[in-house]
Amino acid sequence: MKTQLINFKAPARSDLRAGVTTAIILIPQAMAYALIADLPPSMGLYASILPLLVYASLGSSSSTAIGPVSMDCLLMGMALSSLAMNTQDRLAIAIALTCSVGIAQIILSFLGAARLSALITGPILTGFAAAAAYLIGATQFEHFVGLYLKESPSLILLPFELLHQVQGWNLSTFAFGMFSLIGLVLSQRIAPKLPNLLIMVVVSISLSWFFGFAQGGILCIGDIPSGLPQLSLPDFSALASLTLSAQALPIAILGFLEVYAAGEALKSEGSCELSGRRELAALGASNVASSLTGGLVVSASFSRTAINGGSGAKTRWAGVVSAMCVVVTLLCLTHPLSMLPKVSLAVMIFSALPGLVKVNAMKTLYREARGQFGVMLITLVATILFGLIIGMVSGIVANQVIRLLNHYSMRGA
Repeated sequence: MKTQLINFKAPARSDLRAGVTTAIILIPQAMAYALIADLPPSMGLYASILPLLVYASLGSSSSTAIGPVSMDCLLMGMALSSLAMNTQDRLAIAIALTCSVGIAQIILSFLGAARLSALITGPILTGFAAAAAYLIGATQFEHFVGLYLKESPSLILLPFELLHQVQGWNLSTFAFGMFSLIGLVLSQRIAPKLPNLLIMVVVSISLSWFFGFAQGGILCIGDIPSGLPQLSLPDFSALASLTLSAQALPIAILGFLEVYAAGEALKSEGSCELSGRRELAALGASNVASSLTGGLVVSASFSRTAINGGSGAKTRWAGVVSAMCVVVTLLCLTHPLSMLPKVSLAVMIFSALPGLVKVNAMKTLYREARGQFGVMLITLVATILFGLIIGMVSGIVANQVIRLLNHYSMRGA
């Protein structure tokens, strides 16, 4: 199997086009996904520069798009909720957790753990992603209705508690959120080739500036530090925590599954074969790089990878171009971005959730493989009720039990 590091010849015109196109989606998504982990949007942007450059140098896929991803940010947010209380601690531990994820991925690559991905089958991922869609949506409901509870119930019950307190909703926030969501969904269906997320961001910022949303009660992002992030080491005392390491491991494994699956989905004839071990090491190095610039956990985005490949990415130079677009944003566009309503970020996340729920795959499993449908259902329910880690483990155990039962039933026949 022959793989090469990035070719440092000038990028092709198609790579330039693909990098800019992907960046148009990456920049708003990076800020929105930071919100899932209850972290500043700037951390999402910081995670979209150096990690992209590191992956471009070390990865084996020519079109995989690295950056913040919704499910990883959900896992990160849940981990931080159990590890940190005040805002300052949360930021420091978030950076240390990102570094721990990267270190875990690098260690796993040397241990040959990439082969363990075979334990996490398609039905498990289908159930896991569907459950994650509900949990991600639950994290954004407060932003969508403009009501922030002082004592939040569990994530499962949060939407129901907010519905119970409908009289406390910020109607301006809710109305603007509904208007934005309907407009975004319609534009994606009517003109899917247009940069609809970018258009929504520009329109939202323009309306926020013209009508003074921040003064009118609609919460905006607020100040984003202008300029590039400073290099700094994470908190080594937090890195030494066994609790932090335990929280980092499932994020590390999920991240590898995403980056490998995204690369496999777009692998074309004539391209170099993906190396699971190399992908895991490259992703680990990217996460360590993210922590050094104050960023959050990164992995491969299926949607951005599809856009990157579909826009003509031929080499990993496309990722470098995307990173440069984020650099320009941090240097020149932080002031207008500060006027972006938080509800607009929630709308972006809501619009992406249907892509996590694979209804056709569920129907196929129900018709053709009832046992695997059961595995999917167990994973889905366990993830919602008991959390992402227990949900994934439940799915793996259920799958192994089904395999054993099938094995013994065939022997008995």
